[in-house]
Amino acid sequence: MGMRQVDAARARIRYQLGGHEIEEEFFTAVEVWRVPAATFWYVNHILSFRGRLGKLDATTELFDVMVRSIKVNSQWKAAYERIITQLAQRQISHIRMISQIGRQYAQMGAEMREENLQSWYGKHETWDRLARERSEQIRDVETYWDPHKGMEVELPSQYEHAWVNSRGEYLVTHSANFNPNVDIDSALNWEPLQPVK
Repeated sequence: MGMRQVDAARARIRYQLGGHEIEEEFFTAVEVWRVPAATFWYVNHILSFRGRLGKLDATTELFDVMVRSIKVNSQWKAAYERIITQLAQRQISHIRMISQIGRQYAQMGAEMREENLQSWYGKHETWDRLARERSEQIRDVETYWDPHKGMEVELPSQYEHAWVNSRGEYLVTHSANFNPNVDIDSALNWEPLQPVK
């Protein structure tokens, strides 16, 4: 489960305390865990021993016995581990909450961009329609959808009705009762054209 590295250090300092020269020696270890997603480090086993100047080395064995006889209070350890677990769970919940907020912002941004885009398309469709209608008015034509060709065609606008046959021929008329399938030739399969609005 990753790579563990431990570095230890010892430092001795001198200072005055209560009118006496004191030596104090500090011991500590720094543990580093490297896993694929992160690096964790913490300071562990912090100890210090002190005595009057020149007397510290003589008590090393006593301090060694003291260190080796340390027993961890099981109730304290259980409480400590509970607190650490709760803190870790809170951190995980916090990260999940931030991630959820990030997803919500991203979704809101995407929805706003889509709304802006649809609004832009709507305005341009309106402008295109108005420009086409003005152009048709100036040129005295009307635009129809030709289902045979699958495209728009322009025909004279003086007529209320338009037809197309299977050969791509167009017919325009004022009469709503005129049907070229009956009045001309049903073999050509005439279809009424719808104006493009």
